[in-house]
This record gives sequence, structure tokens and C-alpha cells, in this order.
Amino acid sequence: MRNKRDSFVQGMESGRNLKVMTFNIWRGSTSIVQVSEAIRTAEADVIGIQEADGQLPALAHKLNYYYDEGHSILSRYPLHQSAHKEFIWIEVAPDEVAAMSNVHLCHEPYGPYDIRDGLDAAVVVENENRIHMQEMNSRFHLLGQLASQGVPVFLTGDFNVPSHLDWTDEAKSMHFGVAVEWPVSIRLEQLQLRDSYRDAYPDPFVRPAATWTAGENGRIALDEVHDRIDFVYVGGAAVTIDSRIVGERGPYTDITITPWPSDHRAVVSTFELIPARIPIDIGASIQVSHERIVQGKGTIERAGILNKE
Repeated sequence: MRNKRDSFVQGMESGRNLKVMTFNIWRGSTSIVQVSEAIRTAEADVIGIQEADGQLPALAHKLNYYYDEGHSILSRYPLHQSAHKEFIWIEVAPDEVAAMSNVHLCHEPYGPYDIRDGLDAAVVVENENRIHMQEMNSRFHLLGQLASQGVPVFLTGDFNVPSHLDWTDEAKSMHFGVAVEWPVSIRLEQLQLRDSYRDAYPDPFVRPAATWTAGENGRIALDEVHDRIDFVYVGGAAVTIDSRIVGERGPYTDITITPWPSDHRAVVSTFELIPARIPIDIGASIQVSHERIVQGKGTIERAGILNKE
């Protein structure tokens, strides 16, 4: 594992550690108890949830976490709206923030299945440019801007698309004999948003880390394509310390939960970051709002009005 310390960390007295998780809980999950147990066991501070299906308040209540349903994010720390729908602020310490975005990209077209079924890789990439790249377009711009100015940025999600860091020439034997330049992961890399799992474990042969699929209640089709499509990306003033796969007992899993409640495995990554201060000088178009989002227990404070949960 690489233990990276970038120049912004060198010379600092101390950074803050933060554990960020991405977790597709499978249509609201068959077991909120097991989902919350997975989050507790992984010791995640901030979680991007996909397929919450209305269960975010129940999860927040069990964990006593803050939550925001619009972004489908749970957090140990207070959350604040930004001026943009693409991301939210995590207040990791008083007046110190990091940016967080969470996505669940369209499940069709799904490139690995198309390649398995004989579609040319060039056509698959065209489909990616037409669908997933368009879904990500506004996030590319805003998150790249934040990262370029040193704001710690985290992007979680079920991307429904693999990474070019896995489908390499050297790893063709694992991927139907082809290498694919998946556009979403390439663009994020160009914007200095790093794949935290590959930060920690750069060799896909040694650590393939497939997050799709744990199967439906353990049942997996014989022609299933196992791949890594759930990611925690990081940019700006943060470095990856570690990254783990959370799931059922098996060859891909580092943290085991039994029974496992989802058809996806989760990813939890540990970071050291230098938070941005409020106010953040990144232009008038991006401002911090001090509106408090919902906490799992207690009161809700919005625009100075207190309401009981």
C-alpha cells in the first residue's frame, strides 16, 4: 500500500482524519439493522447512500447522524447546503469544511455486460460519452474547480461504470481480452480527483476489489461480470491513508458483515485532510450556507426556525 503525503500535508502540524463510505443499500435494503451495522463496523464518518428508497431518516435515527435526503448523505458531522445542487458542505470542525458529492448514475447502458455480449469496445465508449459523461458534466466543472483551489472534495457513488485503472492492457485477461478507456474515470483523473481505492492499492491483479456483485441474497448468475463500479474519489487538500471493501464473507471483502444486506459491496476510505475555512474564497458563485440539515435525533434547524423531528 502506498502511504502518500502530498506537499500540502508536509510541514503541517496535523491534518484531520475522515472516513468516507459509498454504499448502495439495494432498494432501501431488506435490513436497515444490517446496513447500520455495516456503517458502524466500518467506522464511517460520512456516507454517500444509493438506493435509499426513503430509508435515510431511519438510518440516521439508528446512527444518530445528520442526513440530507436531497444528496442522500449521512454524516457524523453537521451538513450545510452549498449554493449548488451538485455538492454539500461537511463541517468537520467549527468553521472548517470539506465538500461532498454523491451520485447514482444510470444503470443502462452497462458497458461490461455489453462487452461480454459482444459489443465493440469503441461503441461502448460512445455510449459512455452519450450517457454517463453527460450525467456527470456539471459535477466535473464544480468539483474540479473546488479541488483546484485546495478545498478537500469527496465524490461517492454507484457509477454503473468501471475504471480505466482496472481495464488496462496488462489486465486484459480479466476483462474479455480488451482494455477500455472508460471516459468518466479518465475525466475525473484529469481534474485531479483520485480513485481512493487505487491510491491505496494500485495493482488490479493483486486487489481487483469487485463491488458488483454480492448477488441477490447470495445468488449470482453464472455469466455475471464482476467489476468495481462503486467509488470514493478524493481531490484537493486530502490524501488517501487506506481503503477497504465492506461486504459478505468472500475473496473481495476486507470488512465482513453477515448477513450482508445488499447486492453491492461498499467501499470505505480513510483520508487525512486539511479542511477549508469558512468563508471560502472561491468566487461569488460558490458560497457556504449556514442552514443546518436534519439530524437523526432531536431538532431540525432551518433558516432559524426550530421544528421537532
